[in-house]
Order: sequence, then structure tokens, then C-alpha cells
Amino acid sequence: MANKLPFPLSLLLLDAAGAVLAGLGAGSEFAGIEVIPLGFPHNGALLMVIGVAMMLPMIWHVIGFTRARLQEPAAPDDDRPQPPAVRRH
Repeated sequence: MANKLPFPLSLLLLDAAGAVLAGLGAGSEFAGIEVIPLGFPHNGALLMVIGVAMMLPMIWHVIGFTRARLQEPAAPDDDRPQPPAVRRH
């Protein structure tokens, strides 16, 4: 039986495309490598902003998934490490 991914494949593809755009933007802005010429100055910064914006849904999903996993009670046969108990004064 195959393990199910803890996130949708569409989020993974969006994250990968965002990483590529952010990398191309960084190359354009900092190294002067024009892979996607857009015709205006500082188009690398625009590509980096678009790339990071494309990666945000995956980050939000991972944070939400982690919070949900930490709040659900562990099964008796679950070998996941449990978070330390928080003492409140």
C-alpha cells in the first residue's frame, strides 16, 4: 500500500514553480542573468515576489497540518515523538 502524501500534489507543483520563478528572479536581480526578459528594470524583484507568493500556500498548509497533528491525541501504537507538556502558571 502506497503512503499518501500529507499535502495535495497541486500544492507541490505550485511550490516547485514558485521556487523556479524565485530562483530565476534572484539570478536576474543579483547576477544579471536575464532568462525571462520582461522589458523593464528590476524585473528580477518582480519574479522573486511572484515566486514567493506561489510558495505561500504550501507553507500555510504545512503549518496547519503540523498544528493539527500536534493537537490530535496519539494512538497507543503511535511512535511519534510527543511535544513537551506546557506548564502554565
